[in-house]
Amino acid sequence: MKVLTEATIRQLWRQNRLKDNYQVEANTILTPSARSFLSDHHIELTGVESHQVAVEQPIVSFDFDNIEPLSSVSTSTFFAFQHELKNMGNECLGVMANFPQCNLLVVRQLFFQLASIDQANIDQEIAIGSVSLSKQLELNTTSLGMLNYWVNRVLLELEETQICYLKLNNEMTQLKVTSFSEVYLMLVDELTTWLLQIQKKFLQGGVDNE
Repeated sequence: MKVLTEATIRQLWRQNRLKDNYQVEANTILTPSARSFLSDHHIELTGVESHQVAVEQPIVSFDFDNIEPLSSVSTSTFFAFQHELKNMGNECLGVMANFPQCNLLVVRQLFFQLASIDQANIDQEIAIGSVSLSKQLELNTTSLGMLNYWVNRVLLELEETQICYLKLNNEMTQLKVTSFSEVYLMLVDELTTWLLQIQKKFLQGGVDNE
């Protein structure tokens, strides 16, 4: 008898293997969190016969000490934030591809590390090193149009990511005291400051090579 968990469903989702419906084997047990994820994303379960899909029923507990602190957080809200974190990592890759002198590798890795953390493990400690982009302003680029394009593209993605973060923070108030949030806010602050410095130095009134 196979058990289908939320972790398995999320992995299939990230691999784009889930469409409007998902075929399951006979006598498959679906955990409540997996069923909730499928429901939130409007994915219908299909099998050889509908009665062959056995669904595990959640246990109602009156022990308030055992209530999961994140149980009230919308799965779709957390997933949306994860999606934007991945987009931010991809935008960093785009900047590095066009401007090799910009080393955003650590920043990109941290965005993807945050995106890989599951909602239930949001309180885990995240080991980070110092992230400093302030010394990377000597771009010496002649392609100001391309530079302007990528600076504004990353700034717009940062804005989208921040909107998702604030929405998630409204639903999960303890988020702001986690190391997850600390790392995220540090990355956003460092990257935003760096982009604004580039705008000031290169994209307003010509290139300053002093």
